[in-house]
Formats: sequence, structure tokens, C-alpha cells
Amino acid sequence: MAYTDWLYPGTAADGGGTHTWSDVNNIKLADNSYATCTVPSFMDTSSYLIATNFGVTTEMIGEEGYIDGIEIAFLTKDTGEISNDIMSNSLILNNTKISDWLSVGWPAVAAYTTLGGATNKLGATLSYADVMDATFGVRISVRNTSMGVSSTAYVDDIVIRLYYTENIPAENQTIALSGALSAPDTFVAPSYKYSGEFANPRIWGNKKTFNGGRINSVKKMVGQI
Repeated sequence: MAYTDWLYPGTAADGGGTHTWSDVNNIKLADNSYATCTVPSFMDTSSYLIATNFGVTTEMIGEEGYIDGIEIAFLTKDTGEISNDIMSNSLILNNTKISDWLSVGWPAVAAYTTLGGATNKLGATLSYADVMDATFGVRISVRNTSMGVSSTAYVDDIVIRLYYTENIPAENQTIALSGALSAPDTFVAPSYKYSGEFANPRIWGNKKTFNGGRINSVKKMVGQI
């Protein structure tokens, strides 16, 4: 199993709604510049903040194989006095949810929240074609769960990491051999049929015997027969 670097989105957008996100392009890079959204009242929920187009290519993960897992990480914070807001998020493809709907706490101070793992696909069935699609990505929203307090959520960056197993074409595979190579089978000298007379034979071998016109057990013969 191999894995990619942390990948940043090429596209950021607000999904539309009552409480929208500002400066959405700030989530494309970890640079302490934030996308923000204010959710003023108890149980108010933001619109979706959408990150897609993570730039996955065949040069990165190979032409075919298996997606074993995915990690998503969000660097977020909230207005300092609030620490119990809820982040909800999912993987999307073509603006459609394709994973489990995941909810975790939204930190009050800047910190990464990481979901998924090397063998965790967050409930999604992911193919190579899916993760290389420009519409593949993540969407998140925040809900204010503090009564009587307005809350502002901040997102610095959203990144993903893919874990994958590449299919290697047979012609490019390396076969590992173990153990020692054995010696070839013992050479068995042929027997030769004799007809006629020997003219000054010079024979070097196991035996110099003639049996019914055959030379037996010859290892090497020099000269002419």
C-alpha cells in the first residue's frame, strides 16, 4: 500500500443558503487566511463549504488499482468562547454525498481535525475514476449549539490523503526468486553405432569396449572413427 502527499483543493465554493461562507478560496492553502461563516443563533446551520478538484492524476497513483483508504483534515477554529459547535461533513462526487455523514466537535482554537485512515473510506466506495474526477471532494458545515450566543466559524484549509494499491502490468513485474539454483541434470553420453573398421581410433572415456558394434559410456572422443 502506498499513499499520496496531503493534497489541497483546486476549487472552493459556498453551497448556498442562509448563512454563507466568505473568502472561500482561503481554504486552498494552509496560510492562516480563513474562510468564515457566522451562525448567529442556537441550532442555526451554515451552508456547505465545498472543496473539490484535488488534482489526483495517474502520474500520482498509477493508471489502475484500488483505493484502500482516505484521510480528510480540516484546520479550523471558532470564536474563542465557544467550543461545542458541531462540524458535519461528507465526501461528495458530482455534488452528491457518497460517504457516511460524519459529525465531530468544532474546536475553539486552531487545530486540525482528521477523519478516515489507511483502511477507512468513511463509508464510501471509491474507485480510481472517482478520486481523479474534478467533482470529487469534501463538504462541511457548522451548527451553532450554544444557546443565546452567536458563533463564527473559521476554516484555514481542507486537505485529503489517499491510500492506494496500484495494479502493476505483468510485463513490468519483478519476480523474486528464493533459494539456490540447482545444478543441471548429469549429462549422459550418447552411444554410437559402429559399422566398418576403425582407422587408428583414439578414444578417451570410461571404457574402450565394443559390444555388438556399440561404443559404451563414451565421455569424449578425439580423432576420427
